[in-house]
Amino acid sequence: MRPHRFLFRSRNPLQGPSPEIEFWEYFGEKTLSREDIRWIGNGVTLHVQDMIDRPNDHVVVGEALREALANGWLTLCYQPQVNLCDGSLHAVEALLRWSHPVLGDVSTGRSIHVAEQIGLIEEIGIWGLREACRQMAEWRAAGRNVPAVSVNLSPTHFCDRELPATIACLLDEYGIPAHTLTLEITEGVKLDDDPMTFATIDAIRELGVGLSMDDFGTGYSDLSRLTQVPFSELKIDRSFISRLCEDGGARAVVMAVNEIGRGLDIVVVAEGVETEQQRGMLERLGCRIGQGHLFGRPMKPSELEEWLVSSRQAPLMILPLEDTALYQPA
Repeated sequence: MRPHRFLFRSRNPLQGPSPEIEFWEYFGEKTLSREDIRWIGNGVTLHVQDMIDRPNDHVVVGEALREALANGWLTLCYQPQVNLCDGSLHAVEALLRWSHPVLGDVSTGRSIHVAEQIGLIEEIGIWGLREACRQMAEWRAAGRNVPAVSVNLSPTHFCDRELPATIACLLDEYGIPAHTLTLEITEGVKLDDDPMTFATIDAIRELGVGLSMDDFGTGYSDLSRLTQVPFSELKIDRSFISRLCEDGGARAVVMAVNEIGRGLDIVVVAEGVETEQQRGMLERLGCRIGQGHLFGRPMKPSELEEWLVSSRQAPLMILPLEDTALYQPA
C-alpha cells in the first residue's frame, strides 16, 4: 500500500515562493506509523528526529544533505578560543550548522556521519575551507580582530595530494595570511600511514598553515605520532575538562599534555570550559588557551562581531601580506 502524500508547512521555510514543502519529496514511499504524525490544524507536524535515527534512514538525510550543499543552505558558526590570562581572543573554530525545513536542526555529528557514508565528506570539507577563508577576509577588511580560524577536515582529505594547492589558491584568492588558518583533525580517527599522506601534511605546514590534533587523549594516543606529524596545536578533549576539579587523574592528564606542548613547542587548547572553577584550575595547571561555553557559544558571524565589541577586543592591525609562491605539487 502506498503511503499518503502529506504536505508539510514549515515554520522556517527555505527561500522560495512558497513555504509549503511536500513531505513526499524527502521521504518517498516511506511507511509512516501513527506515532510519526501529529495533526495540527490542516497540516501535520512530523516526529522527524526519531525517524532519521532509525536504521537506513541515512539515505533520507543524505539526499537532503546533497541538496543543502548544492543550494548553499549549509552555514558555519564560530566559537571563540581565548587566552585564559586576559580573555583576549586567540582564534575561532568554524563549526558546521545545518537547519532543514523538514528535518529541523540536524546535529553536526549526524551530518558528518552521513556525509562520510555517502561520499560527500571531502566536498563539504572544501566548502567549509572556502567559507571560513571568505569570512576571515571579510572580518579583516572590516578591521575585526579575529587572529585565526580553525577548520575541521576528515583524514581522507589528507590523502588528496592536491589539498596543499587548493589551500594555497584559497589563501591567494581571499588575500589572507597562511598563519590565520589552522586545520583540525580528530585524534579519534587514525591517520593513513601512506607516505603520500605525510608529504601532503608537510606541504601544508610549509605553506604556514597550522595543524591541530582535536580531542587529544581519546583516540589513537600514539605519542610517537606527535614527533612524526608537525602539529602546531593540541586540543585537550572536553571529557578531561569536565572532571578537572574533582578528578586527580584528569588533572594529571592535563598537566602532562601541557608539558608535552611546552617540550614540542605546540600550543595547547582546553576544550569544553564551562565554569570559572575549571578556568582557574586550568591556569594553575599551566594551560594558556581555553574554548567553551564559559567564553562563548558557537555564533553566527554577526553575533561574533557583537561578542568582539562586548568583550572589548582590540581592533585588528593589518600588516602588508607578503608575496608567496603558490604550492606546486611534484
